Formats: sequence, C-alpha cells, structure tokens
Amino acid sequence: MVRKSTYRELEQRVIELEREDFARKQVELSLQESEEKYRSMMEAMKDSVYICSPDYRVAYMNPAMINWVGSDCIGEPCHKAIHGLDEKCPWCVFDKVQQGTLSHTNVVSLRDGCSYHVSHSPIFHVDGSISKMTIYRDITELKRAEEALRRAHDELEQRVEERTAELVEVNEQLKREIDERKRIEEALQKDRSSLAEAQRIAHLGNWDWNIVTKELQWSDEIYRIFGLTPQEFGATYEAFLSSVHPDDRKFVIKAVDEALYEDKPYSIDHRIVLPDGTQRIVHEQAGITFDNDGKPIRMIGTVHDITGQKQTEEALRRSEAELRHLSSQLLEVQENERKRIAGELHDSIGQSLTAIKFGLENAITSISQDAVEDSIELLEALIPVVQQASEEVRQIHTDLRPSLLDDLGIISTISWFCREFEKVYSGIKIEKKVDMEEKQVPEPLKIVIFRVLQEALNNISKYGKANHVRISLKGITGKMEFIVEDNGQGFDIEHMRYVKSSKRGFGLTSMKERIELSGGAFVIESTPGVGTVVRASWPI
Repeated sequence: MVRKSTYRELEQRVIELEREDFARKQVELSLQESEEKYRSMMEAMKDSVYICSPDYRVAYMNPAMINWVGSDCIGEPCHKAIHGLDEKCPWCVFDKVQQGTLSHTNVVSLRDGCSYHVSHSPIFHVDGSISKMTIYRDITELKRAEEALRRAHDELEQRVEERTAELVEVNEQLKREIDERKRIEEALQKDRSSLAEAQRIAHLGNWDWNIVTKELQWSDEIYRIFGLTPQEFGATYEAFLSSVHPDDRKFVIKAVDEALYEDKPYSIDHRIVLPDGTQRIVHEQAGITFDNDGKPIRMIGTVHDITGQKQTEEALRRSEAELRHLSSQLLEVQENERKRIAGELHDSIGQSLTAIKFGLENAITSISQDAVEDSIELLEALIPVVQQASEEVRQIHTDLRPSLLDDLGIISTISWFCREFEKVYSGIKIEKKVDMEEKQVPEPLKIVIFRVLQEALNNISKYGKANHVRISLKGITGKMEFIVEDNGQGFDIEHMRYVKSSKRGFGLTSMKERIELSGGAFVIESTPGVGTVVRASWPI
C-alpha cells in the first residue's frame, strides 16, 4: 500500500510539473510576442532610439539610430557609441535612473548641424534591474523654418521701411504660433515612463494590423486624432478607410498595396475626416513583417497629426506672397505720387517762376532806363502770377496733408473735403451725419479717418457710378464707427477674394491696412447693382 501511494504522489507531481512547464512556455511566448511587437514598433519609428543596459552598454538600437551613428554599436559603452567619449558623459542621467528615480530630460542638442529633442525613460525588468531608453527626435526642419521666417522678415523690413510695424506683427505672430506649438510639444513630452506614454505625449499614435486575421488595433492616441472612441470604430481595415478623406482613399489604398506587395516604403501624408466634418492632415509610416515564404503577415506603423505644421507652412507662404504684392504696390504708388508732384511742380510752379523771372528782368531793365512807370506796371502784372503759384503750392500741400486737419480737426476737415469733392463731381450728392465732438476722436485716428474718406470717395468717383453718398461718424457702446455708403453699381466681394493679388486694386487694401494697423476693424459690404458700404470701427 505504501508503494502504490508513493507512486500516485509521484504521478501527481509529474502532472503538476507538466502544467507548470506549459504555463511557463505560454508566458514566454506571450512575452516574446510582446517584445516582437514593441521592437517592430520602434523599428518603424523615424525617431532614433537606443536602450542602455545597467552596465552603461548599448543593448538595442533601432534602424534609425544605427543609420544615425553609422554602425551597429551593440555591446559598446553608450558614451563611446553615441557621443564618441572615452568616459561617462558629464550630463549622464543614468545614475538617477538606476537609483529608481523617474528621470526625464527634454533638451535641444546639436549633432552634425542638426537639432534634436532628446528624452530619457527608464525600463524596469522583472529581475529588478533598470535600463534606460533614449529617443532622439529630429527637429531640424522646424528650426530651419524659424530661421527662414526670420530672414524673410529682415529682408522685407529693409525693402518696405514704411510697413515695418505691420510686417513685424505678422511675422511675430507666426513665430509665436511656432513657439507655442513647440512649448505644447515640450510640455506634453514630460514625465513619460514608457514608449506608449511618449507616443501619447507627442501626438504619435501606433497601429498594428494582422493581415492574416484582418484584426486592426489602434492606440488611444489614434482614436483621439481621429475624433473617435473605441466603441465608434470597428477594428477593420475597411472601417479605417471610412475615416480617410474620400478624395485620398485611392491614394492610401495604392500606397498600402505597394508596401505589401511591391516592397515600397510606406510613408505618406493624407487627409482624414472627423465625425463633426472637420478635416485633419496626418503622416503615416509603417514597417512590414513577412513569413518564411515572403508573404506579408503584419503591418505595424504610426500616425502623426501634422495639421498645425501644414497650416503654419501655408500661412507663411500666403503671408510672403501678400507682402511681396503689397511691397510692389507700395513702391508703385510712391513712384506715381512722386511723378504726379513732379509734374505739377514743373507744369504749374515751374511756369509761374519762369514768368516771374522774365517779369523781374524786364522791370530791372526798365528801371535802369528810368522807365519807372513801365517798371511798376511790369511788377504789378507779376502779382497774379505769384498768387497763382502760391495757390498751386497750397493745393499740393493740401493733397499731401491738409493743414485744416491740424488747425481745426477732423470734423471740419470732413466737411471741407466733401464740399471740395462736390465742386469737382457735381453729379454726386454727399449727405453727412457727425454725432461726435472733436475732442472725442483720438488724435492718432484723425489722419486715418481722413485717408479712408479720401480713398473711399476716390473709388466712388472712379468705379462706383453713384449719385448719392452717405457719410457718418458716431460713437456707440465703447467704440467709434466711421461709415461711407454709396448707391453705385457695387461689385461681387466673393469674386474679388479669388482674384490674384497682382490684379486687385490698392485702394481697398490700403484702407484695410490703415484701419487694422491703427487697432480698428475693417468691413466692406457690396451688392452688384445696389451699392457699397465701407465700415471702420475702433474701440475707444
């Protein structure tokens, strides 16, 4: 009986050992699959990644890192392999990592003239040891874009000195947007403790597509980028395509097929459509795993939302084009104004001065011949010529800047300018309504209001074909409003927006620039066959 009992116990023990061995193998397979998955994800990343073992030696380098340092340095000391130093780096944070402190740095370093974000994260092993994972992200293009923006700003400032304030504001705004985006990215990259956390912070999602089972898995960050929740998205390739912009689907399908069956790299930009109809631009990059027969079995990749970057680049291009157009128009307007003044000086003042010169010479000749009465008549004849020359000088001065504006103020200047306009264009009736006192109008805005009135009436006389104009200046609830309204032929504003900047007039642009640079808001309303309303307002 004792022997049979002992045999059964041994038999039971063998069964337990076999179960434990099976469970251990299952765990090893699971760990191996998890390690392969994360290794594939890191190898698909365009960021350079390496892992340093507790003895300061390189334990892993992804393809991007190997390409960066020039060779596979597995087993070499990290300070030698990465930085070419014979001793431990002075800035090394690995000591804190090995002590169990969750250490993270986020700095910009330079290598071969390129700029990088460098981040460090601990990796905790089951045996209690700690390794360090370091990620290098190339931000050279962003830095170059900032430098290009600065150079463009400096060049435009030299070419158009009178527009310096506006140019500085536009370019500074773009710089602030870039700096704000950089600040958000840096803030989001803090405190990462794993690769998944680093991807979430960097708005970099990852996906894993099992081509055999058709199962598609997304990280939480991709759901956020696509504006979806896991319950709203079926884990299939077809469901993914439903979020791609309809005009980009053929392109995406072709890129996937070429990557799977033609061994072409998968690195594309395309649009997606969120449930609320918003469109975003994403960059996708992936690597493919093949079986022993060369058939694709898994595709693992990343998705990065690059909408902000694309919008910034487009805004910069539009700004540069608009500034070049404004610069050329400003130079042309300046040259035309100089030509006009030169012509007036030559045709009017020059002729008057020539007549005065000859008259004085004749008078001097008569005086020398004792013909005093003839001399007096000659001098008296010069008086109207001098008066005419004086009037012409006064008119030129008024065109440049009316002295009435400085002497009596904007309200009197508006009335005077409207009377003068009606004298020249007798077929146009002007109705004025001013509900403000002179002291209520801020001094810097007076010349702006006058130039807007001058340009608006000039446009009406040239293009408006109006016979009635209403002008109003009034204060309403914390702001001042100036309106010029006509009953002319009007124009199609939507059509005008799509006209090339080189074919648009300078009048509306100059009014808009003057008003916005003075802190105001500019609105133009026009209907073909009905008329046009120019509306400017400033907070007071």
